[in-house]
Amino acid sequence: MQGFVLLLVFFGTALMVLGTYALHEVVARSATSTVWRARWADGSGPDVAVKRGPGLRAEADAVASVVHPNVVRLLGVVPDGDGVALVMAYAAGGSLEEL
Repeated sequence: MQGFVLLLVFFGTALMVLGTYALHEVVARSATSTVWRARWADGSGPDVAVKRGPGLRAEADAVASVVHPNVVRLLGVVPDGDGVALVMAYAAGGSLEEL
């Protein structure tokens, strides 16, 4: 099953929808991936982090097996083009690089 990406314009603000998640803002970027703050597309539920980029299937498998209070929890995986996007618990407060 292929995922879909839809670009909506709502009051002049671009809002991307990936599967059942509305991606609200980019909170981090690396050379190969982007992390978005997101919520369910209907606006319900808590904020989550959605990581998009190539080669995330292996990362999903690795992160799913880790249970530790200092590791962000993987909540799910959604189709994203030919790959997947990771849905993780959202941890506000900046990046480790800023510490």
